[in-house]
Amino acid sequence: MWVGVPEGYEKHVTGPISFKIETPPGIERNVLFTDAGFNGYGETVTWGDTWGQARLTVKVPMNQAAIGAGVQVPVELTIKSPWGPTLCTVPTL
Repeated sequence: MWVGVPEGYEKHVTGPISFKIETPPGIERNVLFTDAGFNGYGETVTWGDTWGQARLTVKVPMNQAAIGAGVQVPVELTIKSPWGPTLCTVPTL
């Protein structure tokens, strides 16, 4: 999974990108690698259980005072499979 923010906003990131991945119990879970994230803060991955469909939550902490009160920075999430092409690219708010 690759996370992107609009140019110019990466300097306002204040912590690691966090991924929470929830899957049904019994599914094999692995982290293949993480990278330095924005500004060297890295990435964290936590796991949870859910019944039914898998769920993914991605958070990119930012200095809200620097970007303006109430400003929501769009985040783009690209999910790639190590066995093939990009699965999806989703722009989010």
